[in-house]
Amino acid sequence: MSSTLHAETLFGSLRTVDDRLTRLLEVDSYVDLDVFTVADDATSALAGFGDALLEAAPFPSSSGSADSSSVDDVVEGILRTRYIAGGDASAVEVPSTERVIVRDGMPGVPLARSGPTLRNWQPTLTVLRSFVEELLSRAETVVRRVRTVDAVHARVACRAIRRMLASIRDVLARSRSGRRFVDRRADTDAETPMTFADWAGDRLTGGNDA
Repeated sequence: MSSTLHAETLFGSLRTVDDRLTRLLEVDSYVDLDVFTVADDATSALAGFGDALLEAAPFPSSSGSADSSSVDDVVEGILRTRYIAGGDASAVEVPSTERVIVRDGMPGVPLARSGPTLRNWQPTLTVLRSFVEELLSRAETVVRRVRTVDAVHARVACRAIRRMLASIRDVLARSRSGRRFVDRRADTDAETPMTFADWAGDRLTGGNDA
């Protein structure tokens, strides 16, 4: 990672997935909806998410200071409000800290390899995990619903969303990340093997736990 990464880069992709899953879940019928295009947007966003994590590899390890816990809570609050709840993060009270930047009244979370913002990785990964778990649950509902869709390629694309999210879940459960998510169009229902998460974890942490 040549420069500081910002949480927006990671959560922006997941927000796209969130939006596409919402479209697939809110409609009463799939007759007038291009299911494949919506699902394809989601898998493309997940591929971009994987690329962003790979760019950040390996995750830096960090050790919190005595007063970092309260700032961790602030960072989590900003991320949950802005990216998961879709609320106004500018309303979150931000203490005087080097770990949060404010631009145009909106707080942001930088992720560096050294310095104070290195400690932002832990709360960011915590929120990413919970967000992915929520998205995976919704993707599983979508897969059940689209069984009635005649177009096979549309059903395959929806299953791909579920498999990719399951892979990300397994990887983030180890506070790690992975490669470009391959076989986005694969037509097997099998979940990605756990060995993928092991491989990705080593890649993201340089062989060490984050």
